[in-house]
Amino acid sequence: MDKELSKKCCMNCRHGGLFVHCDKLKSMPEYAELCSEEIQKVSNWLENSTKKHNLMRGICCDDFENAWLEYPIAVKEIKTDKFDYNKGFCHKMGSLVKIKPCGEEYQNKTYLGFYIGDMPTQIYSSYNPNTNILEVKKDGNPAIFVPELKKIIFGYESWWGEIESEKELKEITEDDINNVWYVKLLHKLCETKEGT
Repeated sequence: MDKELSKKCCMNCRHGGLFVHCDKLKSMPEYAELCSEEIQKVSNWLENSTKKHNLMRGICCDDFENAWLEYPIAVKEIKTDKFDYNKGFCHKMGSLVKIKPCGEEYQNKTYLGFYIGDMPTQIYSSYNPNTNILEVKKDGNPAIFVPELKKIIFGYESWWGEIESEKELKEITEDDINNVWYVKLLHKLCETKEGT
């Protein structure tokens, strides 16, 4: 196990961690000060988070329970979720798509591809020590086979869209990219941050 993950500290505790913090941690004056609204307003978010994480790496209490699996473990049952390869984004498997991969090696080129469904991109597990049940789950993302490249490109590493007519057989433009909901959200967040 990674040395940083095996260390007994608030950062690796199932009661604390990156986003959820236990009551014991919140009651510590040093931590409470870093979480105060005044500090949050004037402080650089990254700098403040780094200070919190450094503090959490140095603290451990009697209630510590490791958030990561520690072996050996007794497993009574393994549960896996059924992965639906054809559920993603209302597109039919085999649909013709235009795809513009984000990597520099693709030189901003748009390719023709085939949507082959949602494919697992990572597998993760969780263990319940009270029931001794290990759950194995998968996260998926749209997978597109690009014949010219002879490879699968995932949706999260590209701009893509289904081709519904011959007219749409054109390059994905900057307007296509800027009209995606999460890009609009990022632009809005940046404008809000600059305005405050």
